[in-house]
Amino acid sequence: MKKILITGIKGRVGTILNKSLKNKYQIIGFDIPENNVTDFNKIKTSIKDFDVIIHLALDPKVEFKDENFSKDFTMTYNIYQVAKENKIKRVIMFSFIHADDYINNKEPNLKTTTTIR
Repeated sequence: MKKILITGIKGRVGTILNKSLKNKYQIIGFDIPENNVTDFNKIKTSIKDFDVIIHLALDPKVEFKDENFSKDFTMTYNIYQVAKENKIKRVIMFSFIHADDYINNKEPNLKTTTTIR
């Protein structure tokens, strides 16, 4: 049975994926407060022997200028780096930027190619 790690398993999408996949795969959740995806050394030793990582641990409520946004990048970097170092061949990441109305964000340096219909 394939072993899948889901970060952000307590969130809406993580909960749905867990329910949908748990009968076919061994699902392990990795979420706060028990696990901090910004702590590289901790996740490097915790995330081993997985076939797939589904990375959902992002905060869709932060703004681009918010300090938490950089934490999202740190978490994503850490997941990919751990996957590389631990030879985990598949990482699936969900992008929240397409799930919100960021097209109307008035930040002057932001460019978007997404059309929201």
